[in-house]
Amino acid sequence: LQQPLGAPEEPLAAGARAPMRRRPCAAVLALLCLQSPAAAVEVLLNLSPQRGLPSDAAGLWVLGTWPFEGTVSLPAPLIVQVKRECQGIEPDPGQVPRTLILQGYGQCSDSDLYALVLATLSDRKDGWGVLLIGADEQGTALHLSNWASMPDPPFFPGSILTVAKSWGDRLIGIAPKDLNSSTLTVRRSVTRLQLDAPVDAFVAQGHTTTYVYQHAFAAGGPLSAELTIAVTPTYGDPDLYVSIGADLNHTLNRVDFDRSEQSPGDDVMVLSVQASKPHVVVVVEGADPTQYTMVLSTSESIVPLANGWPKRYEAKADAYRYFKVTVGAPGEVRFAVTPLTGDPDLFISTAARPTKADAVWASDEEDGAARLHRYEHVTIAADDPKRCTAMPCTYYISVLADRAPSTYSVAVWWGGAPVRLVEGVPQAGELAGAGPATRQYLARV
Repeated sequence: LQQPLGAPEEPLAAGARAPMRRRPCAAVLALLCLQSPAAAVEVLLNLSPQRGLPSDAAGLWVLGTWPFEGTVSLPAPLIVQVKRECQGIEPDPGQVPRTLILQGYGQCSDSDLYALVLATLSDRKDGWGVLLIGADEQGTALHLSNWASMPDPPFFPGSILTVAKSWGDRLIGIAPKDLNSSTLTVRRSVTRLQLDAPVDAFVAQGHTTTYVYQHAFAAGGPLSAELTIAVTPTYGDPDLYVSIGADLNHTLNRVDFDRSEQSPGDDVMVLSVQASKPHVVVVVEGADPTQYTMVLSTSESIVPLANGWPKRYEAKADAYRYFKVTVGAPGEVRFAVTPLTGDPDLFISTAARPTKADAVWASDEEDGAARLHRYEHVTIAADDPKRCTAMPCTYYISVLADRAPSTYSVAVWWGGAPVRLVEGVPQAGELAGAGPATRQYLARV
């Protein structure tokens, strides 16, 4: 970090930890590279000297020491060609360690590729590298996972990794004499989370993205805070792993995850942080190729919602959670809360944090009489005199866990937008009782 996130913390307490579904945890480095959300990838590569290449190319780690601390240095690149039917490489790389840029590896299966590079380098000493130019800008290559993070990773005398296609294509365009006098450096990619700021990212199947957060405690205020981490997939299946109170200046052990959430579809986790240990490390693993949105919030946060995108949250008994949505077009606006547990109630206003007492619209009342049902719906008609007269208009939403802890999905949609269906999460809907009516939904399978 260019600026320290705080004084070093005490080591995490010993005790049972939650293992990752496929493999143990990834490290948080002493040298963290904090990336924008769009660049949330597993590792970052640089060529030295740079020779006109951009800095910090996106890549994925496949095999080698993992997690690693600081940076990994790889020897001079050497372009080699995979022979027909994945039966060897040419030219022979010799005995001096190099980073082999494999051309034509797409004809191999995952297992055949590993057998190929192992057979090529099995009699060499450690220190070799293998670089695969990915098929896309995330560095995806074949179906390769981060093998190094499996409980019993296969042997390899060095490191195997991938790199984004555009950067790799430029790398192999460098003159061989210049490559011979160059080296590669690799470091972990870590994104800093901010409260109430959605992060949109992609994670490849079998790989991870890593985030850090430091909660700010007010002087003289409470010494603990409750945080909610919500991960909602656009497609795929993200799995969530969290370490609380982790020291960001040291590498985590491979199994130092305090909490994990691996349910199909979206993942939500509520956790408590202390002022003495305000750091949180979050790792998202792709059970499938996954595009997702992640939001970190507190019980007082006003979480932004998007048209047709449900989000799952939970609250303690008689506690509110707050949301907002900005509608940029006239017409009908629909709100729905789908209970998963408990009995949540829905309250809406054009002022922040509406309550049961002052909400303009509510799902639990109709014409002043109690209306009891399991699913909570509010429709604001286009000609409703209480709605905004100017566009865009921001509606504020409060969901109350009525008398019991509640877990629910909250969604808003308008302008004919379909409601996205999230794997494993029910979604309530409502159709008018008279005349034909339709409701559109969107699912990726």
